[in-house]
Amino acid sequence: MHNRQMSQNDLYIYYSVAPADASRHRVALQKLTRRVEQDYRIRCTLRFRRDPARKEDTWMEVWHAVSPGFEHFLLPLATESGAAACISGQRHYELFQEPPEPV
Repeated sequence: MHNRQMSQNDLYIYYSVAPADASRHRVALQKLTRRVEQDYRIRCTLRFRRDPARKEDTWMEVWHAVSPGFEHFLLPLATESGAAACISGQRHYELFQEPPEPV
């Protein structure tokens, strides 16, 4: 369903995590990304930004070459891995694609 050959979309998911939950979140995310990469051949890059003013850090998952709607497939897996339990507030989703070729 979500295959590298089907699409050149990248899904950016960002959210806040309290510093006290960062280690637990990292372990859960590694479990999640390993499973998706192994079972579906979809690669994820993790990013992180400290935000001392907010007392929470911003985390970003970049899922490469996915189909639109991939976030609906991913959400139960994030819950199962424990990654979703570490998040403060909402997850934000942005889908980007390669720019069109010039004419």
